[in-house]
Amino acid sequence: MTTVTPERDTTSVLRNPGMGWMAYVEEFDHALANADEFWGEVGPNSAASSVVYLRIPWSRLEPTEGHYAWNEDDNFKSFIQQAKDHGQRLAFRVFVDSRDTHQQATPQFVFKAGATGYASNPEPSFTTPYVNNPVFMKKFENFMASFGARFDDPEEVDFVDTNTIGAWGEMHNMKGLNASQTAATVRWLGDLYRDSFQNVLLALNFAPALNYDHLDEQIAKGSIMRRDSLGSTLWFPQDQKNAIAERFPGTILVGENCYQNFTVRATSCDDSFKVPGAKPYRPMLERVVANAKNLHANYLDLRHEPDVKTWVVDNPDLVEDFAVNGGYRLAPSSVSIPTVLPIGAREATIDSTWSNTGVGRMPNNNPQWNNKYQVSYALFDQATGEPVYQVQSDVDPGSWIKGTNANDSTAFAPTDVPSGSYNFAVAIVDKTRNSVPAIKLALTGDRSTTGWNKLSTTELEAAPTATPSASVTATPSASATSAAPTQEPTKAGIKLSADTVAQGGKLIITGEDFKAGSSATFTLLSEPVQLGKATADANGVVSLSVVVPSDIPAGQHRIMIDGVGLDGKAHQVSTPLTITAAAASATATVSTSAAGNATAQTTAAGSAAAQNELANTGANNTLLGGMAVLLLIAGAAVFAASRRRSASH
Repeated sequence: MTTVTPERDTTSVLRNPGMGWMAYVEEFDHALANADEFWGEVGPNSAASSVVYLRIPWSRLEPTEGHYAWNEDDNFKSFIQQAKDHGQRLAFRVFVDSRDTHQQATPQFVFKAGATGYASNPEPSFTTPYVNNPVFMKKFENFMASFGARFDDPEEVDFVDTNTIGAWGEMHNMKGLNASQTAATVRWLGDLYRDSFQNVLLALNFAPALNYDHLDEQIAKGSIMRRDSLGSTLWFPQDQKNAIAERFPGTILVGENCYQNFTVRATSCDDSFKVPGAKPYRPMLERVVANAKNLHANYLDLRHEPDVKTWVVDNPDLVEDFAVNGGYRLAPSSVSIPTVLPIGAREATIDSTWSNTGVGRMPNNNPQWNNKYQVSYALFDQATGEPVYQVQSDVDPGSWIKGTNANDSTAFAPTDVPSGSYNFAVAIVDKTRNSVPAIKLALTGDRSTTGWNKLSTTELEAAPTATPSASVTATPSASATSAAPTQEPTKAGIKLSADTVAQGGKLIITGEDFKAGSSATFTLLSEPVQLGKATADANGVVSLSVVVPSDIPAGQHRIMIDGVGLDGKAHQVSTPLTITAAAASATATVSTSAAGNATAQTTAAGSAAAQNELANTGANNTLLGGMAVLLLIAGAAVFAASRRRSASH
């Protein structure tokens, strides 16, 4: 194993889901802007932005019942397409209150169907509905079903506001609702949006009109917080800042600054432009970014067309500050990688340490995301760049908070991958999309076109080629010899009492650099045979005396020790071993008694001859020669006795 420390990227804009700068498209005092004109001005300054946020009246999206802008409005469709072309995801707020709007926000067909309402301010000819009216509720539910069917796509849409009612769709100045009706309406909206958008984050305004019980009830069901007026010295009191901070990391924050069109308006939204004609942009924008960072915001707005340029062109350092510090910014600080995996033992543990340098959090546990993002490790074919093996960790990247380290240990076992050299890579993948990389990590270095970060290489060793034992023809004057197989050099950290051992022979194996008191496992490869375990001594040394199994085939093999290293991480060492055929035992019993019969002598002589024919199995030639002499002496004695018996007759 080797431990790498990847270089962290501290400057790039990471366009990851659930975070980023936002540009706004709004339709309040004027009609929806021309898409070409909007993107002609915002597009060149959109490199730091991840999201375009559309705040649009219901009547724009469904002007007549059952007819929708995403199907029939060419300008609206162009907005959506050009957002994709500029690498922007979408966010929406649909509002129904006609306060400060250029056209009635709720479609007229709703009132013709029997919904009731009241005259809007400042244009009394526009009607704002009583939102607990059953006709209004039914018509809006029908719209939401179609709206969700079109835009419940997390690859296209980042989040949708669930506020909808009240002035500017922010739940301010709602009429016709008492406290209990307000609570019921908030629940109805929350449930309706969750039914319609089951895969996209849902935001709820942190509005003074709602008490914290209403908010917390929705947060418990998965709503993320949204708050405007960041940077304001009037409209954003400290008690609300404290309340938002207290709810982190349970949920995340969509931040919106208080100021819009500040390049063309005479005063700011809280009159902090005290001197006529003098606009202290810089202190105002500094307060906005400081509020966002202090409140762990995942999002912040660049706002309208002229505002985007003021931020990006005139104050790029503030834009960069939130781009690299806001939201989440994930990367491993160390990863242990297997450099070599022998055949038959392609198993290792990937130990890694991760951190988040952003002030926010990845909302991975949100019900709409349902923990879909996972850390993954892979091996890549160096020629094709395609993954040949991939494994996912069960660690939750959504739990990583700035200032803490997260440790992960994942089993890595490319057992079915052909031998060869592969790139080892890491990514955070989306398990709902075939586990492709989905979160850009804050790492420099080599990144594949599909988003994998290459960290090192891993060698998958091939099966060793067995070297057959050499056959030796024995002669009385020469001893048997065998060819010694070629050996690979011994790996550092492991020693054997011999590089070659016979089947059934003894071997002492010693390993170094293991954690004192830890247990290490000794294995004979290629077909894994566990030889035993040993405990590391105070110096980190493990030692085991073993008998090589007699049924292990002769040839090239490998000894491996697995355990815990001095640093507490997985430690593995291995070295080659040659196993030779066991020596065969040859035993002959010879009788020197004169009472021995000729048949027994002949059998013994025949056995000796057979043993000479099988000398290559390991029989001792000297012993066979001695046996032959004894047989000759015995034969002579028998012959002499026969002659004596013949002479006496």
